[in-house]
Amino acid sequence: MQAVVLAAGEGRRLRPLTDSKPKVMISVANRPILHHVVSALKRAGITDMIIVVGYRKERIMSYFESGGEMGLNIQYAFQEKQLGTAHGLLQAADMLEDEFIVVPGDNIVPSKGIEDLMAKEAPSVLATTSETPSKYGVVEMTGDLVRSIVEKPPVTESHVISTGAYHLTKDIFPTIQSCIEEGEFTITGVLNRMLDGGTSMGFATTTGWVDAVYPHDLLVMNDFLMDKMVLTGAKEFSNSFVGPDAFIGKGSEIHPGCIIEGKVLMGENCEIGPNVVIKGPTTLGDNVVVSAFTQVENCLIMDDCQVGTHGSLNRSVVSAGTVTGANVVLRARYEGEPDTPFPESIPGRRSDLGPVIGSDCLILDSTTIEPGLVIGNRCRISAGTVLRSDLQNESLVV
Repeated sequence: MQAVVLAAGEGRRLRPLTDSKPKVMISVANRPILHHVVSALKRAGITDMIIVVGYRKERIMSYFESGGEMGLNIQYAFQEKQLGTAHGLLQAADMLEDEFIVVPGDNIVPSKGIEDLMAKEAPSVLATTSETPSKYGVVEMTGDLVRSIVEKPPVTESHVISTGAYHLTKDIFPTIQSCIEEGEFTITGVLNRMLDGGTSMGFATTTGWVDAVYPHDLLVMNDFLMDKMVLTGAKEFSNSFVGPDAFIGKGSEIHPGCIIEGKVLMGENCEIGPNVVIKGPTTLGDNVVVSAFTQVENCLIMDDCQVGTHGSLNRSVVSAGTVTGANVVLRARYEGEPDTPFPESIPGRRSDLGPVIGSDCLILDSTTIEPGLVIGNRCRISAGTVLRSDLQNESLVV
């Protein structure tokens, strides 16, 4: 069976992290999100894939190439204008045989769910449950069949939603063509048209589906992936404690007096200074430096970051190339501290999580950044700052 992976979109709600790369190429658990998707398809037995690309497509194509290194056969279809999921699927029509799986390239879909979807007769939908169903397509069912998919209803009693993964045949393409001619560009709209026309549609269900809609969701996705990983390979380090659930990448150095406990995934050529404490679930990318007497707890820190001495990073996301000085605090809400909800104009914020820092930022000594903030790319924050509001790209705080 073939798979179509929809990976053409930018991910606007994840800005500033998608300013220079598509959402699917954001690194989570030290791999692009799309890498996790493709790996799940492979574990489900699918090796023939068509990736639909568009925004910053070179980032995707240079990473995966033809798929040979992963034991895959990857072709590319091009969606030059990101008009919608059905329009994206249509770009792959000429490369497909009769039966295929469609998955979004920016969601974590477990391989077992894909296997169960493949076992259902096409057309079928892969469904799951969500505590926030109004953000997604709510699946209404009658017995073993789908009755309708209601996109982002303001009020719903159902918590069953579509994951965006489908088992389809090429019979869908005439309906896609007619829907696009009438201004309907989503797969959900096309499937509803088919249901209205009397098509029977089944469903499979899954758990463990994760979507990152907003920047803070990346930490939730990282936690989920880390929880599923079996990490081994930690070595003995002189005069430091490295727990059995830690993975230390090739060429990484851990100085004396460190404590690394819980699930910690460390990339290659990292340097962890003396008396550092790292608590999982935490991911450090390649070439990350954490200086002496700093504590890092439940963070996602991407490649080429430098963290200064005596710092405290808690439940935060730090994008590639960012440098923090001494005594910098990226904090989440303390236990027992009142929650300060964000305005409705700032959706997706969570003050129980720390800030999200964009790439190539410089945060100087003794700066504190409050919970739930989003700091743009290439910002410069002067020493002694207490930051209580978001920053746009290339902001200077003096």
